[in-house]
Amino acid sequence: MKALELLCLLAIIWGVEAFTKEEFQNFACSFPSEFSHRLIDCTVGRSSTYVQKTGELLDRCVDKFYETEGQAESFLLFLCRDDVFDSEDVHNCLQEGIEDVDDPTEEDLEMFIDAAKYCLIYG
Repeated sequence: MKALELLCLLAIIWGVEAFTKEEFQNFACSFPSEFSHRLIDCTVGRSSTYVQKTGELLDRCVDKFYETEGQAESFLLFLCRDDVFDSEDVHNCLQEGIEDVDDPTEEDLEMFIDAAKYCLIYG
């Protein structure tokens, strides 16, 4: 169940009711990588411990199978490439690792949204 919570947290980024996965991919994955990396690093850095731990978990699982250079690249690979997003290996890794991450609180989600807004505006 906690893996589902991680995916739900990622879904918050694209506003579950506002965009489909494909629409958000078209939007987020079309930015130049230098800006995307900066936005992701800023957002994770300003977010709660929960978001930071889930970011580390996602990075660890994606990097294990796809060799990435940091959280931002792992996140973008996970989001922008369907083969990574749908990877059974990555999902199994997330399922195993999510046991070590507490459930998100309302405050965690609010901090994440506020951090994303701040970083989108101020970078």
